[in-house]
Amino acid sequence: MNMRSAGEMELSRKRVVWIDAAKGIAMILVFYGHLGEYWFPVLKTSFVVVYLFHMPLFFFLSGLFFHARYNFRELLTRRAYQLLVPYYVFSCLMLGKPIGHVLFPQIYAGKKSSVINGSAWQEILAIIFNTTNGLWFFWSLFWASIFVWIIIRILHDNKRLIVAVSILLLLCDVLVQHYITIALPFTMNRVLSSTAYVALGYVSREIVLGLRCTVARVVLLASVILFACVSVVFVSIAGANWLFVQLVGVVAAVCGITMIIAFARILPPPGWLQAIGVSTLVYYAFNDLMLKIFKLIAFKIFPSPMTQPWLIQITIAFAVLILSVASVYYLMPVVRKYLWWGIGMKKKVVTD
Repeated sequence: MNMRSAGEMELSRKRVVWIDAAKGIAMILVFYGHLGEYWFPVLKTSFVVVYLFHMPLFFFLSGLFFHARYNFRELLTRRAYQLLVPYYVFSCLMLGKPIGHVLFPQIYAGKKSSVINGSAWQEILAIIFNTTNGLWFFWSLFWASIFVWIIIRILHDNKRLIVAVSILLLLCDVLVQHYITIALPFTMNRVLSSTAYVALGYVSREIVLGLRCTVARVVLLASVILFACVSVVFVSIAGANWLFVQLVGVVAAVCGITMIIAFARILPPPGWLQAIGVSTLVYYAFNDLMLKIFKLIAFKIFPSPMTQPWLIQITIAFAVLILSVASVYYLMPVVRKYLWWGIGMKKKVVTD
């Protein structure tokens, strides 16, 4: 099969090549956003802009292939295996530090650390109940799948009503994010927005998958202009009325989603970008670890990169980004062969 031809049919069974490319772009944006303004302050504004839409984009793309044909029990079982098992498997990467403080406190006795005794247990419980920012996407997508299934069944798959409910959920999410400032167990704080974007992806399936390249070019131009304008407004009004700021953020997210989808539709996707899109959950799970490794290496080579001139900061940032993504790319065959049970796959992948 020629993966570059037409870019619209299947990469493999039930896969759409250019949608995988869109997922790959979204994943790279996640890596980029997690570079961190502390490390690369010159890129602070670009991080704000990326955060406006990169996670809503993931939820929207997930909704494109959502269906409600399973009964509730089957859906619960499938999504738990596909999302919650990977969450707890990859959370082991975050558990090492607090477990070490609990089991071997004498090793850390003379070191400055906020993770000691009781606080170590608190960090462990935070990971178990997912009240941290780490890997929150897994639990959030799990809840979104459940609630979208319920919405579809209650509304008898009425697309217009589903859109109306999605808009209402986004408006409610603005209020929730403002008034509920504590982290709720299992990322319940984010369930309204994640459900809304998955539902919007679900009702947009026919439009998105039927998008022609000629139309996509026009949509891309319009969405880029709109996203640029809305992003400028969002950045410039930071600190203003919270309700207006958040509503502008929602508009920016919709524009950003449209922009990336249109771009992916007209892009002849390289194989490596498709490969990232096929395994986005694994890339998401490893992104924090790989970025930390290469940022620490950068610190060894360039002491205090955040104090370097802007050009050097940008160069270091993109070097860290490329190396982090590439590391997961070459790690994937090993993960798919030996950790298939932990990444939501049904069976082991045999590699050459």
